[in-house]
Amino acid sequence: QNMIFRGQGLNDNSINGKQPGRNRLTAADIDWMLNKLHIKTDLDLRSSSETANMTVSPLGPTVKFIHHSSYAYNGIFTEKGKKVMAENFRVFTDIENYPIYFHCIGGADRAGSLALVLEGILGVPERELGIDWENTFYPHLPDMKEEFGPTYWCRYQYFLELFPQYGKEGDSFNKMIENYLLSCGITMEEIEKFRKIMLE
Repeated sequence: QNMIFRGQGLNDNSINGKQPGRNRLTAADIDWMLNKLHIKTDLDLRSSSETANMTVSPLGPTVKFIHHSSYAYNGIFTEKGKKVMAENFRVFTDIENYPIYFHCIGGADRAGSLALVLEGILGVPERELGIDWENTFYPHLPDMKEEFGPTYWCRYQYFLELFPQYGKEGDSFNKMIENYLLSCGITMEEIEKFRKIMLE
């Protein structure tokens, strides 16, 4: 709906934790994102060591820059992971933040975990959530297997194994995700606010 965009980092990761990495965007890229997509918010999910504590988006000072060091897969179920998930979700409950571009460095793991929650709360079936994850992840699989180990491709299973703890027999996967957000401290009013923004 031209409201939410998910992608890769707009600049490289810092190489020393002190200076932000090189901007990946050309002047034409920035013009397109600002004047065609009308991006208002850059939600960066990378760690502080990756961003070197950036305070301004690579898109420039007219874009709101929000940095939340975030988690992926089983990490979103930890105490810290749930706290950050609530912070991230609340970005999407404020209509003034839209359109939003959110990302980690590759757009697959931390961004993918947040995307799954956002889509799930909007009613996207689990099968389609899985396909969305596969389409993001598998093109990079040969490199990821070598870098992270041969079982890296199994990480989607954390969602299937851990979201059910937030539901009961007969609950849909979407209901489990809703209950998970409630356990993070998100209210039903906030969930409905997001749904009202996104659903026609």
